[in-house]
Amino acid sequence: GDTLFRVLNDFSGVTDVADEKQKLAALSLQFAIIAKVVICGGCFEIDGKRRIYPLEVEFYYHEEEENGLKDPVMYHTDDHDGRKLEYFPLGSLNCHVSGIDITFENKEKRYRASFLIRKYKVCKYDGEMWQVDKECESRSTYIYEDMFMHIPLFNGINVKWISEDSQHCNNKIIVNPRINVAEYEKNNEGKFVKVEITQEDYNKLSSNEKKEYFSYCGKRLKRCKRMWNYSIVNY
Repeated sequence: GDTLFRVLNDFSGVTDVADEKQKLAALSLQFAIIAKVVICGGCFEIDGKRRIYPLEVEFYYHEEEENGLKDPVMYHTDDHDGRKLEYFPLGSLNCHVSGIDITFENKEKRYRASFLIRKYKVCKYDGEMWQVDKECESRSTYIYEDMFMHIPLFNGINVKWISEDSQHCNNKIIVNPRINVAEYEKNNEGKFVKVEITQEDYNKLSSNEKKEYFSYCGKRLKRCKRMWNYSIVNY
């Protein structure tokens, strides 16, 4: 079967596709292949003592070329950082304020790509067998604690992907818009800004129209329509 290394290495991006709708369609197909492996094909193992099984992942993709497909919410980009950034080696951990991304960027094609582990299960090894420690953690930033707490430094910390059929193989994977990610548009200065609506205008919308917005830090923001969140049913 496909391993995580193979599907990340096979990801080709869509820099050679001109039309944005075709880009998004092609990306969805590639992301679905990766999501299946991440959610159903293994886990992250830390020092043989702890395992993290992803239950929900969220993808990010950004092209650095001026007319490329942009993902303004993505952290590790030249546009976001305001300077030229190095390209991460395949399968690197990118730790940031929202949790941990696994990256699969490409320097030659000049795109950034990653997935955020948004929801996961934790198992611990008790000396004889693996025991469930957390059935489902939906707070993505808790992964730092679940991966690294109480792991001694002195022999080095080993984090690796273990390929195995997970117990979730028969669960259906569902696709949704990314969580709390806003739609962006270019302002008069050519900068990307979040699409926002006033509370007064929001109140005038129909029930269906209101579903296109979410509340964040006291603002009403339009949801990003990119269906790049993949999770398993019943979690």
